[in-house]
Amino acid sequence: MMKKTVLGITLSKLIGLMIFLLILAILNFIEFDNIINIRVVEFLNENVWIVIIFSILLYIGELFSVFIFPLNLPAPLFNAVGGIFLAGFIFQMLYMLGDVLNQDAFFIFKLLEPLAYILIFFLVIIFGYIKIFIDLIPRRKEKQTRKAKTKEIRWKDIGNEFRMAAYNLASTIKERLEPKKSRKKR
Repeated sequence: MMKKTVLGITLSKLIGLMIFLLILAILNFIEFDNIINIRVVEFLNENVWIVIIFSILLYIGELFSVFIFPLNLPAPLFNAVGGIFLAGFIFQMLYMLGDVLNQDAFFIFKLLEPLAYILIFFLVIIFGYIKIFIDLIPRRKEKQTRKAKTKEIRWKDIGNEFRMAAYNLASTIKERLEPKKSRKKR
């Protein structure tokens, strides 16, 4: 897995948000005949600030996660609050979908919404801090690979032992290939 950088995270989040805003701007100039398409564009226009807010919060959370301990401690907090805004956006989208389709079944989520916010907040914080503290524990495999990398053998390190072994092997092969008469003379 590639190591994330501040510049890489910033560019990816900024580009993603700009693409979303560009698509939304294009959709605002298109005249739709279908009421569903019009309602979706209106919904996105009404909730563009929520999208920007959760994008910024999740960006800040991911930015803090790049840093080393203890600078990465705020990351789960920003991710949790950003997750709540994202969940709010998803719930609003479900309500809009229920309104457009004239289905009351989607409004059952109104009962689940407060519980979902609480669960999202605490789960993101708990698992975020678990990940931070697990990353503090040194891993045995990483140590072994570091040791293996430091013990790489180079040709100049091999020395006389390998050259002598190669010489002895070549001498033995040469001796075996000589006619039998010359071997008896030795």
